[in-house]
Amino acid sequence: MGFAVTYNDVSAEGSPFRDLSVRARKTLARLGVGTVDDLCARTFADLREVRNCGLTTATELQDFLVSIGRSFPDCRVTKKSDDKKPHQDAQSLLDGFKPRDWLAGQAMAAIVLAIWQMGTSESEEEIAAAAYMQADAMIAERKKHPECRQKWDDKNPRSTT
Repeated sequence: MGFAVTYNDVSAEGSPFRDLSVRARKTLARLGVGTVDDLCARTFADLREVRNCGLTTATELQDFLVSIGRSFPDCRVTKKSDDKKPHQDAQSLLDGFKPRDWLAGQAMAAIVLAIWQMGTSESEEEIAAAAYMQADAMIAERKKHPECRQKWDDKNPRSTT
């Protein structure tokens, strides 16, 4: 039987995780992560499956790893070096994203805000589906206006949509 990692273990004096937020340390304890190597063996997606680990907490843990020159296996982010321009690390996060993904992310922000303002609750799956439906509608509308598409393609040569 393996050693169970507790919240006290990840909060103890000398723990590399001591300066992280309470929520991040609780996430680590729930995952059974006691060392940096244990954390690096997990994926960013693993974190998102833990109760009370939202995007902010998962990003905090990712940023912690980046700050010590490590990363999750499913993230291609590296510690910033002085010889890189600041946008190069941000660009690596966007590699693989299509305009549809970007548009869905923009739509999702508006959808989540509207849900919060109305005081309703929707599942993550419903919100994501609505965001992609909105993105698809924006892309369909853009195709009706070739002059807009040309402006987009001129500014974004990697665009495939």
